Amino acid sequence: MAIKTLVLLSDNLLKLDGLKNSDTLAWINTATVTARVLKPDGAEVAGPTWPVTLAYEAASNGVYKGTLPDTMTLTAGWQVTIEITADAGAGLRRVFTIPAFVDN
Repeated sequence: MAIKTLVLLSDNLLKLDGLKNSDTLAWINTATVTARVLKPDGAEVAGPTWPVTLAYEAASNGVYKGTLPDTMTLTAGWQVTIEITADAGAGLRRVFTIPAFVDN
């Protein structure tokens, strides 16, 4: 996954694209998808109540979107980790970790 950028003092859109069952290759459109942002030391970033929810985008084939709120306490130059958890039931749980850079 590519490194993303989070912009200070702004809402940041977070999108999980094309969630699929790796065994059947079927789109997963009914998962519970949440995210949190971790500081360089691994602790959650202060500000919002974690985790935030990513909602399924209707008729999208596994696309989930959510907003990382502008209330996050971030510092320019940090390399943070965005952790996205997708849970569609027994045997269908995945945690994605995405490095992100904090910029003005």
